[in-house]
Amino acid sequence: MAQAKGVGISSLTLVRSFTPNATGLDPNEPFQFQGASIVPTLEGNAPRTQDAVLRLFFVIYPDSSISSKPTVEIEFIQNGNTLNQGSSAAADAVMSVAAAAIPPGSYEIHATARQGDTTAAATIPMTIAGL
Repeated sequence: MAQAKGVGISSLTLVRSFTPNATGLDPNEPFQFQGASIVPTLEGNAPRTQDAVLRLFFVIYPDSSISSKPTVEIEFIQNGNTLNQGSSAAADAVMSVAAAAIPPGSYEIHATARQGDTTAAATIPMTIAGL
């Protein structure tokens, strides 16, 4: 089976906890990122409190035949409208957003990876719970 050409992106995973500089990491564990341990959550919501942080983990799969580095754009979409958007140049990422900065409601989080003229996208639903 031939490998697809162009940039790729993994599924998006909401993160329950993120421990930087973790010790005793297993190289076969998929939820590790730059020396940190990631614990995914099975819940698709985050409380909207002053100190709550929404974390999202994903992996970008660059195409080595394309000279430019991949970038990723993250959008929070509610009822067809983009409410929050950001981008970065990253191969893998744990993105953090203050939950208090996002109005309560149901969202789709879209991540679009770009490299050269290729794109790949992933989406996950989530809810920001009001107080």
